[in-house]
Amino acid sequence: MLLCVFGYVSVVPENMYSAVTYDTTIIHQQVGDVVVPPPSPPSPGGVSFLVPEFSISGVSTDPSVTGVVVSWTTTTPSVATLVWGTEGVYGKGQLTEISSVTEHSVSIDGLSPGTQYALSLRATDVYGRVVTVEGILFRTDRILDMTSPANVSDFTATYRDEGVDVSWNNPPDADFKRVRIVRSDIFFPEDPYDGLVVYEGRKEFVRDTWIHQGTTYYYAAFAEDDSGNYASGALARVRIPELEEGSEDEEEGDDVFDDGEILPTEETIPEDLRNLSFDDFRFIQFGKDVVRRGDTIMVDASGNLQISLGYDAVPEVLKTIGITLTDSDDSTKTFPFLLRREKEEEAYAATLAPFARPGIYRVSATVLDYKHQVLKKFEGKLVVPGIMGSEENPMFVGLCAYCTEELNGWRFLLCYGWIALLLILMLLLRRRKKKKYFSKLIKRQH
Repeated sequence: MLLCVFGYVSVVPENMYSAVTYDTTIIHQQVGDVVVPPPSPPSPGGVSFLVPEFSISGVSTDPSVTGVVVSWTTTTPSVATLVWGTEGVYGKGQLTEISSVTEHSVSIDGLSPGTQYALSLRATDVYGRVVTVEGILFRTDRILDMTSPANVSDFTATYRDEGVDVSWNNPPDADFKRVRIVRSDIFFPEDPYDGLVVYEGRKEFVRDTWIHQGTTYYYAAFAEDDSGNYASGALARVRIPELEEGSEDEEEGDDVFDDGEILPTEETIPEDLRNLSFDDFRFIQFGKDVVRRGDTIMVDASGNLQISLGYDAVPEVLKTIGITLTDSDDSTKTFPFLLRREKEEEAYAATLAPFARPGIYRVSATVLDYKHQVLKKFEGKLVVPGIMGSEENPMFVGLCAYCTEELNGWRFLLCYGWIALLLILMLLLRRRKKKKYFSKLIKRQH
């Protein structure tokens, strides 16, 4: 049936969109007032028609690391323009649909990871009516971080006045969140959940008073980053003396992994470990293997150092793989670390923070079985170039094994004097070449 009326019919949509999804916020919506003319010029007995209402529903966002998919539904076919920006300011980008549809899905790419965006949606239907939705908020996903942070440095545990003073230096990682100190009276904790949590936070000192005389305590410090990744673990050990023993501190400087045990002979070493050597351990900085000369490793003091061992290089029954550094200034101070299996990499690894002082650090790697008995041990040197010593007697740590045998000026001159001489010769040759060139140029002009 046709409804016959005279003249034009004015249609003003009155419905207001209010349905939102969990991740969409609507600040306001504006519906334009539109006069819809009949399909032909008016005439006596002209025909008018009913126009369906125009509304938007089901607005949703599905963000990824560098993009988002925006979906919505309209009651009539329409074309939409999306404008987005950050911090509530539109203008970072704009995108317009090509065809009029009722089920809409638009993909926006090239966004920044871990960033909150505000989006405006302006839809125009086939009758020219406009609906604007503003304040659609979403946040892109962060880049999945599977990299463990560096371990804490200078981690020590010292018995003093019926308590244990535990101190350390937090790593310099930009995403460092906190450190967890875990204690055990059996052996070193293997992970952040293996033992009693003594402290968790961003401080660099804690005093542990829940101790008993005659007990040896094993402490581990696990640094954590914003993504929930934990460092492999820095270690320290302290023995609480009996009352009759007095309050003498445990002697420092020994490797905490071997306890002075006699190392197994070649015949008693498991067959899977007989071919394992110090060369199997990788030392990585800035994504590349560092320079090594035999058992001497050259380290850059400006970056983290990762030490890793392939997972297939040792049998699965092993309990612990440890790395111990001996302080270059004080040989009685040692700093042990755990090598722990990485989540995504087929390797046992530990990341060390940048070295605060130049020098020659003795490094030892120890492989233990599930009974905490030493199976094999390796030793080498870490060389951190720079000037060390006192102002009256400065000593230079060089970049080659020769000048680091004895830290004195003569070896420095022998190692680096020829480099300076070579540079001087290059400058003289360049100057001579320029002089000849200008001489020829002057002769041509005359």
